[in-house]
Amino acid sequence: MSPANPALVYGIIWATVLGLTALGWTTQLLPVNASTATLVVANIATFVGAVAFVSVACRNVPTAAEAGTSAFEFAMLRRLAARLMQIWVVGSVIEIAFSGGLPILWLIAGDTSRDYRDFGLPSVHGFLTAMYLTLVVAHALFYRVYKDRRDLLTVLLLLWWPLLQVNRGAFVWALLEMAAVQMITSRFVASQMLKVGAAALAALLLFGFVGDLRAGFHKEGLRDVVSPDAKFLVDDLPSGFLWVYIYVTSPVNNVIAAIDGLQPTHRVYFSAMNLLPSVVRDKVFTDPSNRYALGLVNEAFNTATWYANFLADFGLRGTIALVAVLQLMIAWFYAYARRGWVWAILAYAALFQALALSIFADTLTSLVTVAQVAIAVGYGQWTYYALEHANRLEPAT
Repeated sequence: MSPANPALVYGIIWATVLGLTALGWTTQLLPVNASTATLVVANIATFVGAVAFVSVACRNVPTAAEAGTSAFEFAMLRRLAARLMQIWVVGSVIEIAFSGGLPILWLIAGDTSRDYRDFGLPSVHGFLTAMYLTLVVAHALFYRVYKDRRDLLTVLLLLWWPLLQVNRGAFVWALLEMAAVQMITSRFVASQMLKVGAAALAALLLFGFVGDLRAGFHKEGLRDVVSPDAKFLVDDLPSGFLWVYIYVTSPVNNVIAAIDGLQPTHRVYFSAMNLLPSVVRDKVFTDPSNRYALGLVNEAFNTATWYANFLADFGLRGTIALVAVLQLMIAWFYAYARRGWVWAILAYAALFQALALSIFADTLTSLVTVAQVAIAVGYGQWTYYALEHANRLEPAT
């Protein structure tokens, strides 16, 4: 079994977050209720079923190696990456000029009136971010296949971009998508898991460092949200552990608080929120009382997992069914990615981060993720037609 198997990933992260929430290490956390447990367990089961179904349905799909197209696919990906790099660099320079600098410079200058959310061109920024993440995935894949240090250097340089924006979210997205490339191209072995664990620990510590930057290097304010028996999170461990615990348990805590009092509308409203460009979204979703689909236990922690918008629109059963359909789609991309098709690896990397972050927020329906998948599928179609054209031009033997 591959460590990138979506059912395995989903089962591990959701079982872990429910276990961490049950520990109650922060004062805001509520006991895990039956409805939330039912939701999670049901969708773990549907994911296992989706992967099994797609595995059977795609059992006759050839691998990229069997099709003999790998070299051509990578050559086309090089061309795509070069063009995306040009567009992204030019677009980023324009964004810096439009925003009056970078968030890291605002922070250094003591300007607390702006942060990463104020950076970039509205709506355009999301598409540039999709290009950026595609570049990270492409060069990580190039390095995995060819071991060219220039690709590794490109990835390392690209990883500075979200740090310059003081944007932990984008940084975590990039790391998760790199992890997807690593795992989708590897076997499930102990050494592989150790590498992933070491990378996760490094990311955890850096996550805490960036969090301290945003909080002004003060942890004392967090003591009020830590339970008496969990002061070690503040006193004895690097700040990254506390930041991560708060971030992964607070979203599901909002679900726990709201799920038994749901009054779903059974129409698409919150579920479509992330699919709209920000300039449109800000005009459609104007009701301040409906800003958060499920409400919040604590105003400081304003996410509620990827389930929130679906639960508000369709209730418990409808959400289980809708998520099962999305899981079937993810399983399909995974099946092709495991067979070495480059377009599917590019797409699955984006979907993998959505799975990993599903305990935090809905990034699956984010326009950034949708744009990444569209770039991957478009690249696949472009490669297919280019290969067909090349074969027609090849003289018969």
